[in-house]
Amino acid sequence: TGVLPFRGDTTANLYESILHRAPVAPVRLNPEVPAELERIINKALEKDRELRYQAASEIRADLKRLKRDTDSRNSIIATGTLPAVRHRGWTWKALTAAVLFVMIIAGIILVESPAKVPVVTGVTQITRDGMAYKTGLLTDGTRIYFSAVKDKYLVIAQASANAGDTALLNTQAMGLYAADLSADGSEILAVKHSGTDLAGEFWAVPLPTGTPRKLGNDMGKTAVWSRDGQWMVYVRGTDLFVARRDGSGSRKIVTIDGQLQAPAFSPDGKLIRFTKRQATANVMSLWEVRLNGTELRELFPGFSESQVCCGKWSHDGKYFVFRVGSGEIWATREAAGMFDRASGKPFQLTTGPLAYFTPTPSPDGKRVYVIGQQMRGELQKYNPKLNQFEPLLGGISAGELDFSPDGKWVTYISLPDQILFRSRTDGSDKIQLTFPPLRASLPKWSPDGKQIAFTGIRKGKSSKVFLVSAQGGVPMELLPEEIGEVDVNWSPDGKRIAFGRIANVADVLTPSLQLVDLATCTVSAMPGSDGFFSPHWSPDGRYLAALSTDSRTLMLFDWQTGKWSQWLTEPDAISFPRWSANSKSMIFSSMYPEPGFRRIRLGQTKSELFVRTGDLKIYHGIWGAWTGLGPNDTPTLVRDISSEEIYALELQNPL
Repeated sequence: TGVLPFRGDTTANLYESILHRAPVAPVRLNPEVPAELERIINKALEKDRELRYQAASEIRADLKRLKRDTDSRNSIIATGTLPAVRHRGWTWKALTAAVLFVMIIAGIILVESPAKVPVVTGVTQITRDGMAYKTGLLTDGTRIYFSAVKDKYLVIAQASANAGDTALLNTQAMGLYAADLSADGSEILAVKHSGTDLAGEFWAVPLPTGTPRKLGNDMGKTAVWSRDGQWMVYVRGTDLFVARRDGSGSRKIVTIDGQLQAPAFSPDGKLIRFTKRQATANVMSLWEVRLNGTELRELFPGFSESQVCCGKWSHDGKYFVFRVGSGEIWATREAAGMFDRASGKPFQLTTGPLAYFTPTPSPDGKRVYVIGQQMRGELQKYNPKLNQFEPLLGGISAGELDFSPDGKWVTYISLPDQILFRSRTDGSDKIQLTFPPLRASLPKWSPDGKQIAFTGIRKGKSSKVFLVSAQGGVPMELLPEEIGEVDVNWSPDGKRIAFGRIANVADVLTPSLQLVDLATCTVSAMPGSDGFFSPHWSPDGRYLAALSTDSRTLMLFDWQTGKWSQWLTEPDAISFPRWSANSKSMIFSSMYPEPGFRRIRLGQTKSELFVRTGDLKIYHGIWGAWTGLGPNDTPTLVRDISSEEIYALELQNPL
């Protein structure tokens, strides 16, 4: 038949012959091999990826051409037009067998040879609008759409994909978050949230203008449309759902043991990838499942990083880009052709200098749009005489302050590296109390001023309550358990500690409050506290206040009566409530009805404006836009002087 003989070769020997030795000329193995077939074979075996066949269709075209020429020659010989030549029977069947073998060999080389991966050759800044909290990056190749905060409102904005001014869509009053863009670019799939509630309504926003319309009656955190426009997939808590494009006909696909976020449809609509967040272990990983709910699997088990998040496919499906760690962009090669197969090995696209988020490939694959951040804050306090905020501790990049009971010392968390420091209130005698990789947050002085309790976050482990001496030393875990612990607070007599516990991943959205008796080291659940977090003891010890899961309701526990009561309900989030020094009111920050600090007094059910913050941009840390109180109930905050804009990563060897 003319098929090249590899007599007696095992598969391993075949690989060795192909990959590590120069191929033998076909004519040496069979002198009757036509010159054109030899050229086809040599091109299939070419080591240089740029010179050999790039697709099976190219081999097929050359094969058909060879058959045509062979049939033509046979016809000429049969009619006697040319002198007869010896013909060895290179039939169509023989040619097919030969080229099939060539295709197998070419496939082996294409699979085994290292592919050229995309390389970032430059970074182009797209926006210069200074808007905060950008997220939800979308593009049709011509325009870029994203969500941000503008004048206290969550808005959807747009800009040219080639840089230019930013304009707002007519959604300011609705508070919509941009989740996805339809394949034809005619609509944005948006989500409307209230407070810190993770379940919101789904809306379709027409482009370039039009009236948004609600989709279905179900609620979720975020959603995406399939490329063919037939389906909508959305997440709610630990569940993944699929519905028709308009939100009707919803059904559950799968339930997992963790929070779901950032779903992404494959271009062919067969797979859904998403981020699984295990809040109690501080881990994020990428998973995939088929649209029918089968073949659930983790993408990169054993990956060295514990924070792998938020991916999207390239337009042709050949690559999948995602975020790793604190802001680097990675990608992986996907199977998208006859000889393609998923590499299974992620490769890194960026290494700073900014932290990059929300990677979004352009339709032509030549760019990946990202949100680039350089985080920095300026610590400030309110000056009532000047009616304005001014630098505190020299305006260092730090926040989450807590002052010692005697008012002589202060602890704070450096930003963005989350290291705990202690110093005098004038900044002198500073010492570092925690060290990486432990990240600290929300420190609280003990009533005797000897210890500091804080929430510690470690890579791949649950957040825990730690105690450290105010003079320095090794931080020690309060309890020997691997259960999520947050929001530590001391009782005024120093005998007990209250904190929030996340019992397990499935209950991550329904925390409860726990009490630790420091004398006996016993732990007990606070009655009736399911669904509450952020406990705060009043300085006089009479009350304990806490927030509901959506942060819109302030609850009050009276230690004398042993009962909870609803104290205050706001139209939006109640952020970082703090007791006044006299225990007669609580002060918190809010964006509505205007940005500022608000106060609620005991015995009242309506809050009042305490201090305006106006257009001041507040730094957004891991727990949100932190605000606090200093001595004499002085409002403190961190002014955000970060850089946060949209950039394009320019690629060599496009996605």
